[in-house]
Amino acid sequence: MLILAVDPGYAHLGWALLDVTGSARRRRIVESGSYTGPSDVPDDVRMNAAMDVVVNELAMSNASAVAVEDYIWIGPRSATRNGFAVARMVGRIEGLARHAGCRLVTLSRPEVLRHYGLTGKAPKRRVRAFIETMTGYRPANEHEVDAVALGWVAAARLEVTWAG
Repeated sequence: MLILAVDPGYAHLGWALLDVTGSARRRRIVESGSYTGPSDVPDDVRMNAAMDVVVNELAMSNASAVAVEDYIWIGPRSATRNGFAVARMVGRIEGLARHAGCRLVTLSRPEVLRHYGLTGKAPKRRVRAFIETMTGYRPANEHEVDAVALGWVAAARLEVTWAG
């Protein structure tokens, strides 16, 4: 089974395609990538361009599951300038996955970090170290790292769901 994992972002978006056929030991990252949108265009153009990346990856990958990082409000520290836009993007990705007939896993960043025994204050370099050690894969940037981390946890969740 292929899982398309998406770390949504208004300016930067990361994605990873994971092959989780067989046991956890056989999981592998097929590929990953990121997208940085132009900052000098209207907000709706930025979102549509980022969504085009997700649509294209889903269409080309033939993934049967989509994992997306959910944007949640956890207080004033979670307020970002584009928080509502990211939340809308998450909703659009969820709708796209359902329309494509894919299984959907949404996880918050704290849920992903807890899976690795980390807290919300874990530096990105530590998350990268976990991913590189566990998978042997070296993502190009932090957005790809986040997508791979998300996909790995989603694979574990899907295995638990299917086993039950």
